[in-house]
Amino acid sequence: MAVIGVKSITGITSITNAAGGADVLTFHSNNTTERVRITAAGLVGIGTDNPGSNKLQVQGTSALYGNGGASATWGDKSYLGALTYDGTAQPVIRSASSKGLVFQVNQSTEALKINSTGQIITGGGSGISFNNVGNSSFGSFFEVNGTHTIDHHGVLGVSGRTNTNNARVGLIQFLNTENSNSSSTGNAASRSLAHISVYADTSDTNAGDDCGGRIVIGTKGEAAAMNDLLFLTSDKTVGIQAIPAVGDLNSTATGGAALSEPKLYVYDGGTNGKYNLMIRCNSGSDADNTGSAIALNHSNDRGILIEGGRWSGNRSWGAIKAIDNIGRVTDGIAIRGGNGAGIQDIRIYTGEAVATTERLRITSAGYVSINASAPDHMFHIKGTSANNNPILAVESDSWVSGRSAALRLAYTDGNAREIRGHYEHGLQFFLNNGEALRINTDNKLQMGSINGNTQWGTDWLNIETGGDAGISIGRLEGGSPTSGQVLGSYSFQSAIGGQGAGSAEAKIQAVAAENMSGTTAATDMVFYTKQSGTGPGSAPAEAFRINAQGMTCHTSTPTTKVYAFAYPLGTGGSTTTTTIATITNPTSSCLAVATINWSSSYGASGSTRSSGQFVCGVRRSSSGSAWSSSTSEVGPAGDTSYSIDCVWNGQTLQVTRGAWLNFVIDVRICVYNGTITNNLI
Repeated sequence: MAVIGVKSITGITSITNAAGGADVLTFHSNNTTERVRITAAGLVGIGTDNPGSNKLQVQGTSALYGNGGASATWGDKSYLGALTYDGTAQPVIRSASSKGLVFQVNQSTEALKINSTGQIITGGGSGISFNNVGNSSFGSFFEVNGTHTIDHHGVLGVSGRTNTNNARVGLIQFLNTENSNSSSTGNAASRSLAHISVYADTSDTNAGDDCGGRIVIGTKGEAAAMNDLLFLTSDKTVGIQAIPAVGDLNSTATGGAALSEPKLYVYDGGTNGKYNLMIRCNSGSDADNTGSAIALNHSNDRGILIEGGRWSGNRSWGAIKAIDNIGRVTDGIAIRGGNGAGIQDIRIYTGEAVATTERLRITSAGYVSINASAPDHMFHIKGTSANNNPILAVESDSWVSGRSAALRLAYTDGNAREIRGHYEHGLQFFLNNGEALRINTDNKLQMGSINGNTQWGTDWLNIETGGDAGISIGRLEGGSPTSGQVLGSYSFQSAIGGQGAGSAEAKIQAVAAENMSGTTAATDMVFYTKQSGTGPGSAPAEAFRINAQGMTCHTSTPTTKVYAFAYPLGTGGSTTTTTIATITNPTSSCLAVATINWSSSYGASGSTRSSGQFVCGVRRSSSGSAWSSSTSEVGPAGDTSYSIDCVWNGQTLQVTRGAWLNFVIDVRICVYNGTITNNLI
């Protein structure tokens, strides 16, 4: 085939080969090397003699190449490009080594770039601006840039069209191509693991007038369908698993108004028992007194602060605190964890001050205290000296079932122990479901069988009782009483303020007559009074005593006492002398006078009776070494056949009687500067 030399050909509309040849037009260089072929079908091949079925097929190391040329007025000379096959019959657009692919508009403005690392950049940016996380594997692969000037922003638009409320207008899905199902919808095997959707929010069917928007974020659990979880509404509310709505908490049933739409709504179907909301702060070193907080307040002030974290000693801690009008935080309710587990105590604080004061505490032992930091009772109330108000008040606004207010102390036996405040009856005390004590509205105390009793005593203390019931006064236990120790007192005072039994105007005391033990407990009952000339505050003097033997003693002065007692005597078949009493602790000036009244009878016949009176006295010598006695006897009235005599023998009083004489004597002894001991007991 002849080759035409280099010439310029003009005016030619078609070039064909010789008649009879293949309908192919080829272009050669170097006279032999084919560069371009046009087939009979109009297919063009460059670098190949077989363009196949392609209108244009370019094949070579750089199938399609250009660098802008030395005289180019636009384009980036550093970027190269190629269009070729990748060896698997997949068309590929390639850049030269370490270069990117750039798309430009208006021959001068860079619109889109795919750089050598596969990242997509818009707006003429030089690189990915937010690839700063310190790990190249976390870098972005698509970034929309603004003009790289302040307040200019990159914009990515995902558009849709609808006039229907709650219709989706845009969707971004996140796929895992390893999932077995190729579907990207919401079924259990979907490749779509999460999505971000935007829905129209409009009140009518014409979104063109004005339409709001709502963002919905959904996720898919393993072997589960897609589930919408987070809702960001057009009215600036956030919902988790549900859209916040007005009146979710509605108090209209009790006369109140429905609450406004919540800003954050967390909904859990109530089936999985998971935490609805968790805020966690890791302190790094797990230091004491660290944690997290939630503020619920007006702006920067007035509201509450919810705190939780680690207290000292590896214990948990939580608190609800008040935020005042300038943003200061004060204690309200504090929960302190136990040592390893549980709760050590719960504390409640109040006080209109910068620092509040603890008012109530519930301990791990179940003890409750008010104003007491270390309660040692199940319910411990501590008053303050600065507060004269009642420590405990139980109040009712109406009269119900016989009581205005009541405090019940119950036991499992069902018998109520109750204290009632009654607007008519005063203060009532109930035991075993019956009233046992009452303080009337006139301050009078009623005790005993009160139920059904309408006849109240007029004294300040009225006791209705029977049998052995009465009033008991006992000493505190702490060893056996010794002789002379007071077991109990009942005092009478002209003024109660500042006085005790020791300075009472009168008193009654029980006094140990000997050292008491498990086998003996002799006791005297002593009566004290004040004589004329004894002023208030001074001690009363003993006036009357009933000793352990039942003998009574009247004291008119400190040195003169009168004793009285009675006793039966019996005689066998011979004359008998019996010592009645003895003078003890006498001084040298001791004097004594005895009067004995007696009656007698003989044997079982009862036919012989005698009675009479004996009066005899005794004195001690001035030296104290001897006693002189005198006897003045009044003979018996009636039968005188029986011999009986009463004499002082020294300091002992004796009675001598004849055989078979039985009688009862009534003895009265007056002693000066001495004490009488009853020898008959």
